[in-house]
Amino acid sequence: MADACLVELARKANLFEETGMVPVMDYSAYVIKSDTLLTQTLKDELKAAVETLENLQRLRKDWQPDTDGKVLNVVDPSIWPLVYGTSKILPDQHVPLEGCTDYCGMGDEIPQPPKPMLDRRRAMLLPLRMKAFGTRFQWLPCNIYLTDEKPRISIYVNNLHPVRDAPLYSIIERLIEKSLPAWDIVFRSTDEAFQVSRFEPIKAIKYRCSAPETSHVRGKGFFKRGVQTTSPGAMVGRDVTQIQVIVKMANIHLAPEKPNYEGSPWQIEGQAIERICAKALFCYDRDNIADTPINFRTQGNREKLGTKLDCIYDDWPSIERVFAMEVHGTRLQDIGSVLTREGRAIFYANVYQNRLGPFELTDKTSPGHCKMLALFLVDPMNPISSTANIPPQ
Repeated sequence: MADACLVELARKANLFEETGMVPVMDYSAYVIKSDTLLTQTLKDELKAAVETLENLQRLRKDWQPDTDGKVLNVVDPSIWPLVYGTSKILPDQHVPLEGCTDYCGMGDEIPQPPKPMLDRRRAMLLPLRMKAFGTRFQWLPCNIYLTDEKPRISIYVNNLHPVRDAPLYSIIERLIEKSLPAWDIVFRSTDEAFQVSRFEPIKAIKYRCSAPETSHVRGKGFFKRGVQTTSPGAMVGRDVTQIQVIVKMANIHLAPEKPNYEGSPWQIEGQAIERICAKALFCYDRDNIADTPINFRTQGNREKLGTKLDCIYDDWPSIERVFAMEVHGTRLQDIGSVLTREGRAIFYANVYQNRLGPFELTDKTSPGHCKMLALFLVDPMNPISSTANIPPQ
C-alpha cells in the first residue's frame, strides 16, 4: 500500500511539473485544480474587459432569484436560450461573428422535440417534475474551432455582444486553451479508473427448468465448458476539430447589511438535453471574502453496503466514516471538496453533484465580492444546436 501511494504521489508531482495542475480527488474521474494557469496579467485583462458588462447588468437588475440580491448574473445562459417552438434556426446557413446581428429574426421556427420515453420502472422511480429531461429550453453553446494553433471563436457567444464585448472573446479563447489539457486529463482518468476488468466467465446459473429430466444433462455440460462474456474494449481517442462551450459569469456581492452567503444548491450542471460533460471554473477576483469550498457528492450503492459488507459486532458507525455514507440513511456519498480562491482554476467532469459552500465577509464593516467565470463543455461526440445556426434573439 505504501509503495502504491508513493507511485501515485510521484505521478502527481510529475504532472504538476509539466502542466501546473494537480488532481485532488481520485474518484471515478479526477477533480483538478491549478493556481498557475490564471496569471495576474490575464486576471487584470478579464477584470477590465467585464467592467462595462457588469455595470450594464446592474442597471438591468439581473440578480439571480432566491439570493436576496447577492448573486449578479453577468453572462447568464438562461437569458435568451433556445426556446423550442419559438426560436428560429438557419439549417443551411452559418451565422458569422461579424455582422451576426444582421441575421436577427431570420430562419425557421424550431419545432418542439418529443419528450423522452421512459420505461414504467424508471418512471416510477423518478420524481414527477423531471427537470433534467426538459425539452422546452436549451442553453446555447458557441462553436470553438481547434484546427488552428489556438482555439478560435468564429461565431457569437450567447449574451456577449461581438463589438461591445470584443475583448472578452479573446480572453475566453485563452481560457479555453488553458482548459483543454485539464479536460483531457479528466477524461483520461475515467479510462484509468476502469482498466480493471469486472467481467468474469460464467460458470453456473441458477434457474428453474420446467423439464429437468430432459435438459439437465445438456445444461450441465454447457456450463462446465464455461461461457466467455463479451468485455467492452478500451475507448479510442479521436481527433476533435471542433468543440462546443457554454459561457457563464456570475458575481457574488456581500455588504455589511448582507454579510453572509448561504451557498448554492446541490446541482449537476445543465439539463440532459445540453449534454454538458465537463466544467472549468475560474475565480478571477475576490475581495474581503475567505477561501470557500466547492463540495462534491455522488450516489452510492447503499443496498450493497448494507448487505454485502460484513463488519465485526455491527460496527456500522466505522463503516459510515470510512465510506462517508449512511448505511441506513441517504444514498448520497460525500467525496470531498476543493477550495476556491482568487487565481485558482478548477476542472471536473459533470458527473458529480456540486455545491459552492457558504461564506461571509472577513471584515464585517466593508463590502466584499467573489467573481467567477465558468465554461461548460458539451460532449464533443454529441453536439447540440448552437449559435452557429441560431441567430441572435
